[in-house]
Amino acid sequence: MQKSQKTHHSSSRFSTGSKSKKKPTTKSFSTIKTPTNNPLRNPNKRKFSKINVPGQTPFEGELSASERDEIVTKLHDQPLLIESFSPTPLPQFLSWFHDVATVEPIMPERMTLSTIKSFKTKKGHFEKDSKFGENNSNSEEKTLYIPSSRPVLLKEIIVASEMISPYSLVPPKQNIPILSTEYYFPTSPPSSLLSPPEAPTNSLPFPPAQLPTLYQSGGGFSFVSNYLSHKATQIEDGFETCSLTFHWVELERVVRVEGMIYKAPSALSDLYHNLRPRQSRLSALTSKQSSVIEKREILQKRYDYFDALLKSENYEQLQHELKWDKKIIRPEGVSVDEFVPRPDTWGGYVVIPHEIEFWQGRPSRIHERILYQRKDELGEDGLFKWDMEYLEP
Repeated sequence: MQKSQKTHHSSSRFSTGSKSKKKPTTKSFSTIKTPTNNPLRNPNKRKFSKINVPGQTPFEGELSASERDEIVTKLHDQPLLIESFSPTPLPQFLSWFHDVATVEPIMPERMTLSTIKSFKTKKGHFEKDSKFGENNSNSEEKTLYIPSSRPVLLKEIIVASEMISPYSLVPPKQNIPILSTEYYFPTSPPSSLLSPPEAPTNSLPFPPAQLPTLYQSGGGFSFVSNYLSHKATQIEDGFETCSLTFHWVELERVVRVEGMIYKAPSALSDLYHNLRPRQSRLSALTSKQSSVIEKREILQKRYDYFDALLKSENYEQLQHELKWDKKIIRPEGVSVDEFVPRPDTWGGYVVIPHEIEFWQGRPSRIHERILYQRKDELGEDGLFKWDMEYLEP
């Protein structure tokens, strides 16, 4: 029986008034695993004008469902043409992020980070060992390399010399200023005319050798993590390459990034830490990310204990509990109720891309794709040139 094709971004898909289909009488995987109250699974239940974000108030000037439907259709139906794209990928990514922010998506900053995981297994566990890592016939162990993925949240979009927070673009827009890379990735000591007095002069631990690549590539992406987590361990093992994938179902768009990954400067990690809500900062101080725990109550008890030590200003005991060598001192101007020190095991990462693909879904499955690949050649502006190619779906 031939299924009827339905345009993904027709007005009916985003209409809040259309009736949902009648459920089948027999149970199936889809009826069990795909509840009808999930707006991502059932578009007819999606009400764009009433997206509630915990802890935030709805922004003013909301679009009606019909207005939003019109914008979604217009953005979705735009053809992907190289001549209309930016010659470098970071401004194009920012443009697409602006598009998806227009239709109030659910967490557009969410992305999938993929790294390389290595582990040893006994010989013979895989029939096709030759396709997985080392193949030493005399060894009883094999080292396998497999992809390892998890969701993370984008912290900054770095375009040219500007670092732009996604939370300043997505409603309800937060008042987060655009930062300059010159303050946190200085190629020379900052000038007093260009930098505030508190601007850092040390770019470590970001490798200075990568500074030209960061600037010449036109920017990159940043996120935060615990430096003892599984992904951090995989990066520290020497696999400094990674991929990022953004999937925006609202516009049926995907952006795939491949690049090199490095720790952000400590001053930038301090800034990221201080901008977070207190509960998030305390969580970073409390959690030993990816470590095995017997039950959640243990983590909650530790969280409450550290919270009490901070509020009572018992920093010496907190330092003892954390096993820190450095002394915990509350900075001047920071209240007791707000102070949470940043652990050295928590901070930012920066991804410098060498390949970015833009993918636009089409109902005919003749999807449109444009691939940027960085060339080892600098243009007149001092930036790397990028090849742009169409890819078949």
